Amino acid sequence: MRRWAVLKAQANYYRHRFRLRLAAWLTKPRSLDERNALHLYGDIAWFGIANGILGTFTSVFAIRLGASETLIGLLSSLPALINIVWQVPVARLVERQAKLRPITVASLLAARLVYLIIAVMPFILVRYRAEAFVTLIVLGTLPGALAGVAFTSLFAEATPPDKRAHINSVRNMLLSLMGMLSVMVAGRLLDIIAFPYNYQIFFAVAFAASMVSLWHVRHITPLKERVPAASPVQEGAAVGLRSRLRASWQGIRAERGFANFVGQLCVELGNELSHGALWPVPRA
Repeated sequence: MRRWAVLKAQANYYRHRFRLRLAAWLTKPRSLDERNALHLYGDIAWFGIANGILGTFTSVFAIRLGASETLIGLLSSLPALINIVWQVPVARLVERQAKLRPITVASLLAARLVYLIIAVMPFILVRYRAEAFVTLIVLGTLPGALAGVAFTSLFAEATPPDKRAHINSVRNMLLSLMGMLSVMVAGRLLDIIAFPYNYQIFFAVAFAASMVSLWHVRHITPLKERVPAASPVQEGAAVGLRSRLRASWQGIRAERGFANFVGQLCVELGNELSHGALWPVPRA
């Protein structure tokens, strides 16, 4: 009995000590870059839940809805094609923004609303579910590409250069950890809950987690004022497509190290992603 009282007293002591330290950590004055780092960690931790679910079950859900091999191929190839065509125009758009946070939040919200629409789609459609599913995923790539470019720029402006590598490494760790946990839980629930409610719940959870992630993005603040790039009209002359392509090519040639890096990355990703559409077929 006395031993139990000692253990209980020790437990109360450590619980009280933990609460004090937690309260001190929460109320600790922080600089702007420290607050940005915490919101960046919160953003990726919650998005890791959505990313784990979407990365694992998107193609499988399409097959369960009746998608053919052709639709599965389009599900993998069309978003990549849209990113190829859409990246440069949205980069120009981002460059001209006086503030990056509004366009980042708006584009992320538009891209993640697709998860909610997919969650309720089986209740609305009886026929052509697979086609509608693939169409929604592809359309979500349009604001998603804009969000990717805008968030990358916002991240650079919200973090000091000497801490950027550390913040990135922690974000990658949190993304992998939360993705692994979400897939483990979802894989178990997949066998317990009937189809299509299981996948609908997964996409609803992904949407809810992505909204919490978006809340953190809304609180990321650049460290200094942004100077937007001037548009061709503001510069006093319209620049043709050929001139833009020539200027882009000259910029790539001037940065030989970056060009080599991009070339190697293209070869690596081409080899990695060329067979990606085939994996869900035997899995389903």
